[in-house]
Amino acid sequence: MPGKNTVTWNEMIHGYAQNGDGHNALCLYNDMISSGEKPDDITFVAVLTACSHSSLVDEGLEISNAMLRKFGVVPLYLSLRELPTNMSSRKPSFMI
Repeated sequence: MPGKNTVTWNEMIHGYAQNGDGHNALCLYNDMISSGEKPDDITFVAVLTACSHSSLVDEGLEISNAMLRKFGVVPLYLSLRELPTNMSSRKPSFMI
């Protein structure tokens, strides 16, 4: 797609997330990062939704930890609530 930007990446990731295809959403997220495009708060909501809908807890925790540390995006509690409850024994480092 010519002219990809954060909005187009976000919409593509979100589309996969809403359809339960977390693996392809994560692939797009990684492609976005590799292309040099910086994710924003909407990107993280979309990719964490994808992790939630596909039970990708470890991946979701890894991404949530990178939000502030690597990309300077303040994590929102609402984003993390999307992850399945089986993460209760594991907390992202910013919550410790």
